[in-house]
Amino acid sequence: DTEETARRLNGSVRNAAVYSRALKAEEIANSAPDAVVSLDFTKDAEKPKTQRFLAYGGDFNDRPTDVSFCCNGIVMSTLTPSPQFEEVKKVYQNIHTSGVDVSSPNVKIAVRNENFFRGIKPVFGTWQLVKDGAAAAVGKLALPDIGPDSSAEVTISTGHTPSPDSEYSLWIRYNAVEQTAWSPAGVLVAWDEIPLPWGKRKPPVPAASGSAASFTETDAGITVKAADLVLEFDKTRGVPTSVKAGGEPWLLSPLTLNFWRPPTNNDEGAKLHHKLKVWQRAGQRATAGKVNVAQEGNDVVITSDLRIPAGQSTAQVRYRITGGGQLVIDTDFRPDAQMPDIPRIGFQCQIPSTVTRYNWFGKGPHESYVDRKSGAWTTVHNEVLPKMFHRYVDPQESGNRSDIRWATLSAPAGGGALRLDAMGDSLLEMSVYPCSQDDITLAMHPSEFPKRDFHTLNIDHRQAGVGGTDSWGALALPQYRLPSNRGYQWSCMLTFAKTPSAPQGLRRQQLQPEPEPTKPSGVTIEEPKDNN
Repeated sequence: DTEETARRLNGSVRNAAVYSRALKAEEIANSAPDAVVSLDFTKDAEKPKTQRFLAYGGDFNDRPTDVSFCCNGIVMSTLTPSPQFEEVKKVYQNIHTSGVDVSSPNVKIAVRNENFFRGIKPVFGTWQLVKDGAAAAVGKLALPDIGPDSSAEVTISTGHTPSPDSEYSLWIRYNAVEQTAWSPAGVLVAWDEIPLPWGKRKPPVPAASGSAASFTETDAGITVKAADLVLEFDKTRGVPTSVKAGGEPWLLSPLTLNFWRPPTNNDEGAKLHHKLKVWQRAGQRATAGKVNVAQEGNDVVITSDLRIPAGQSTAQVRYRITGGGQLVIDTDFRPDAQMPDIPRIGFQCQIPSTVTRYNWFGKGPHESYVDRKSGAWTTVHNEVLPKMFHRYVDPQESGNRSDIRWATLSAPAGGGALRLDAMGDSLLEMSVYPCSQDDITLAMHPSEFPKRDFHTLNIDHRQAGVGGTDSWGALALPQYRLPSNRGYQWSCMLTFAKTPSAPQGLRRQQLQPEPEPTKPSGVTIEEPKDNN
């Protein structure tokens, strides 16, 4: 049921008929002959099938069945790691690093050897100072011989003079010295990322412009022109419906609020696709109570007061189009406190499928969520969009990246680019689907995704945690949920350009210090494969 997506028949339809009148009970039992349309699906079922896909419980009409419950391990049935793999690996590591005194460039850390029966000698350690996502200093970690189930303190002299407007972290990594039965020498066995309080990220501001944006207004809508940007705004719905930069379209659908995600297996186990369904269409069906447009210096500001069909929920969204053609969005969302928890809070739209590259400064390279991100690095990552969405055997929410400072989406050489910046202290979460959100929700297998000529872009303030306290049905922990008894405010800035503006990513292969000596002689560092 495309309207109530939680209502789905887990079975086979053999035939169907449409009648122009109500049928009597005996006619229903005996298939009345005067159907307007009559369909016999068993004939199609007899045709040879050539499509290949990974099947799970129920696909062979086996009943009873646990459906995909036996297909959700950390290794796929193709023996490739699922996105949870790195998280499990990080949580299971036996060496842990924490900050003792991180207030100065001479950082004091504590190293904990959690192994019960061996010392830390079989590993060597390295460190890397990261500034705004790029390497600023590297070195070898002077590890003492830490015994089993013991800790020691180590001081690292970074030699760096901090900048108050930059964001810093210290990466510590441990590689194996010896070959084992399961790995070669040099394999990464543990790592940690320690935030440093030396500076603070300076939120971006719109670029200065000597020219002014302008607007025209009708009863139905508003048109804003600034530099090579043209924005169309629907006053009834209170949303942008078209954005063109240099004549090229970026919005293939309205930019609407969105409070839903394709239910995860845990969501379904907890019946959240039923309990929270008031939010499924609430953002897309919001209407404008009042829309105001005004000239503020070189900028045009549109203020949209929205009524959201989830109790008495409301939102005020301010769109500032600068004279230079940038778009700043400030959102104040006020959910009705009587409503249930919210799956996600953000914006959603469709963008051209010609966009193929994605760079971001945040957690990565694999997908991450608020309660499943300790196994992801914070740096600048880059990837092609088809690899950003993980095709779970049972389609569900996928591909989210968390703690995003900025991100760019770009077309091939010569095409356009869109940069998104988190404003203020609140970071973003983002994902890009290869189809629509409903396509994912309704599909039983990834092979059922229709081929679309657009991507679905999610620009989120927050997304609820995916849970995992047990394997089926437990809610995410309270600190990872989005309750409706409070307000949510966030801001972001969109910049449209003809070429990507993001710097190159810091590859995980660069994390080992250079030059030598940084490792025992004769040891080759083996890096885990990642998306870089």
